[in-house]
Amino acid sequence: MLTAADALAASVAAAQTSNDDSTSSCLTDLGTLNATTTSLSTTGTIQADAGCVSSLRDPADTTSVYYARRHTFTLDAAGTVSISLDDASPGSMRTYVVLSDSSGSVLGRATGDSRYRRSRLERLLLPAGTYTIEATSTYVGDTGGYSLSVSVAFIDGCLVSLGTLGDASVTHSGLRKHDVCVSISRNGPFEVNARYLSNYLMFTLTETKIISIDLVSSDDTYLYLLNGAYQLGNQPPQPTSRTYNDDGGYGSNSRLYGRLAPGTYTIEATTYGLPSSITADRATVDVYVRTSDSASGSTTYGNTCPRPDDLPGSS
Repeated sequence: MLTAADALAASVAAAQTSNDDSTSSCLTDLGTLNATTTSLSTTGTIQADAGCVSSLRDPADTTSVYYARRHTFTLDAAGTVSISLDDASPGSMRTYVVLSDSSGSVLGRATGDSRYRRSRLERLLLPAGTYTIEATSTYVGDTGGYSLSVSVAFIDGCLVSLGTLGDASVTHSGLRKHDVCVSISRNGPFEVNARYLSNYLMFTLTETKIISIDLVSSDDTYLYLLNGAYQLGNQPPQPTSRTYNDDGGYGSNSRLYGRLAPGTYTIEATTYGLPSSITADRATVDVYVRTSDSASGSTTYGNTCPRPDDLPGSS
């Protein structure tokens, strides 16, 4: 005989393996983020409904039940997106938010903090497209009301493609100083509202290369190397010393050097200081990317300090 528990388990398993709930009450469309609408919001209730179970909260866990609601939104141009999921009654439910793209790939996850119970995905650099936010809970079986908001700062002019790099040098000068061109990596845990100016340069390697990246400016620079065409993650990156650099170049310039496997990468060119401490115009910033002979072996990174005459353009 099929028990109620068996029936619930079967329903949960079906919900967790199905990615098509476009006609379900579990899914609503928030609308489109564009030049005139830069924020969207809604409220909802996560209920004990076996037909509305999270499929992305923890795909490896096929037995726990996390009830959920899903909300789609469309981004009509590349931008930095922030998402906040709050419980409606403080203390009633600790929220958990998951962001996925149109293919169902998870781009970010975040659990609610212990004090305010809200879940946040901050300043994710996303291309134009349609995305799904899954509103669920941190703890198994939790239910309750929630409020959801999503906002965007468009980055037109902040992202530049350098194309596919060969064995030659590529130079990009004159990065823009613009309030919407902000860093997604520079902020620390106590600088949630800090806005470091930043620009992004994307490049592709078709084979393993030894590569050096130099960020040269009269300002004190800060340099990150991110995997992928855009930085997609559940929080600002947690880089190791091999994937970011402050003063590895000459003086206060930044440098990364090492072996990179084939793939697409994004350089984040930013500054050590906040805009109030920057005296020079960002037009003085130059980024030099150099690749050398093809190299075999695993992907490694480094941040060695070169001699001054090793810098591109030095005499």
